Amino acid sequence: MAVCNLEKLDHLAAVEPLFSSIWGGGGSPTAMPVNLLVALVHSGGYVGGAFDGEELVAASVGFLARRNGVIELHSHVTGVAVAFQSSGVGRALKDHQRSWAASQAIAGITWTFDPLSRRNGWFNLVKLGAQAVSYHPNFYGAMPDAQNGSDDTDRCMAHWSTGEPFFQDAVRNAEGYESQLALKVGVGDQPVRVPTDLDTPVIACQVPRDIVSIRKTDPGLARSWRLELRAVMGPAMADGYVATSITSDGIYRLLHRSLLAQSALAVQQ
Repeated sequence: MAVCNLEKLDHLAAVEPLFSSIWGGGGSPTAMPVNLLVALVHSGGYVGGAFDGEELVAASVGFLARRNGVIELHSHVTGVAVAFQSSGVGRALKDHQRSWAASQAIAGITWTFDPLSRRNGWFNLVKLGAQAVSYHPNFYGAMPDAQNGSDDTDRCMAHWSTGEPFFQDAVRNAEGYESQLALKVGVGDQPVRVPTDLDTPVIACQVPRDIVSIRKTDPGLARSWRLELRAVMGPAMADGYVATSITSDGIYRLLHRSLLAQSALAVQQ
């Protein structure tokens, strides 16, 4: 498997059909026409890909952005061909993206992900070590593809530092704090809200095993999950909580920034 920057015209032209095959074909909001990719690469953005022989099996597209006055890379879309998912290709591509960003003196990378997806939460927060720093209701509007269905496109914004993993040291130092469960999976995969003291430094939210399947078989249940998670995770993150991990059974752990600041001081001492 070879991972590299995509710069040749034929390589860039292969990105859009790859993404269409992943997200469900014609009219997908993830469409990346070759002229846009050429302009993006020419202006300093990132387009990377992974090849199995001569076949492009994964790609990632990002553009330069500014957050709090600092230039970062915003990774707009990353996709892996279905046959190569869970094979390590996605991790290799994200590591390449991070190395490229660091070589360009870019301090961090951001991207969005659906917090209802356990799989995406695990990949972003556990495997990569990024953090979900904010919650955005219906961020993209309607995206009627095979992954999103008719559901609102609520997203968490992930942030991944390209420097030393000091933040992760602060997170590990705060692991001893118990969390209060605010949302859990009930009977029949129903969302169940749990009364929680929002003054607690650590909040937990559980999400269902496979939200994509639920969207296909029970759109009403999928929407209930969307609204419940929005009602719990949205205000918590607006109040200063950051999602730092998710368990194998779908429980997000959200730490308040004040706790992370205290932990960071303890790490420095």
